Amino acid sequence: MIDLFRMAERAVKFNEVIRFSGGDPVVFKKICLAISAYVSELYGRKTSIAHNGSGPEWVKAMLPFLDSAAIDLKAVPEKLGETMGVSPSAGLKLYQRSLETQALFSSAELNTNGAILDVRTPVFGNTSLDEMIRLGSEVAKSDPKIAFWTWRLYKSVHGCDWPVPEKDKVVAMLKKVSATYPDHWMGIRAKWHGGGMLYFRSGNIVNPEERLDVDEISGSGNRDGCII
Repeated sequence: MIDLFRMAERAVKFNEVIRFSGGDPVVFKKICLAISAYVSELYGRKTSIAHNGSGPEWVKAMLPFLDSAAIDLKAVPEKLGETMGVSPSAGLKLYQRSLETQALFSSAELNTNGAILDVRTPVFGNTSLDEMIRLGSEVAKSDPKIAFWTWRLYKSVHGCDWPVPEKDKVVAMLKKVSATYPDHWMGIRAKWHGGGMLYFRSGNIVNPEERLDVDEISGSGNRDGCII
């Protein structure tokens, strides 16, 4: 614990954002809350989380200390169990809990910091337009002033047989989804180094000069197994 608090202090010193990730930080609820309260009270700094969306109660407790959060919405309900490596019934429960978690950020009463919400969805070669429109209908329920939807291109993982998406097809699909929900910002991570993002709004690419780096090794996948 002492080492973790020292790491947090060092991050504050270098003007870095403290982000709790994983695995998943919901496994370490008390530690994340304690560090967040500590840097908030002593340094006036907020923290961030990357979370699978399974812990709305924990996120509600964390909200006073957050300035941003990345929350997973990994697939449509009937596919979520397979995508996450759990039973279909568990997948349905996780889907609903992710939506509950996302809804917290649109509450002015709870999200007093105006923390930004980044909803993250992996895209595979067999991900359909209908599936993404359905997921978009859920993402679009969030306040467009604070919510962003990131599509993460699945990269091939050794030992997995999931189909890899084609860049041009995903771009065309996102244009259609973006046109369906024109008030919301969406994007494809263009590359994993440098923070590149291809932005979409109202059916158009906002920064067409950005190029998708489809050959980069890192991506939305798990090198040690076929669970996203």
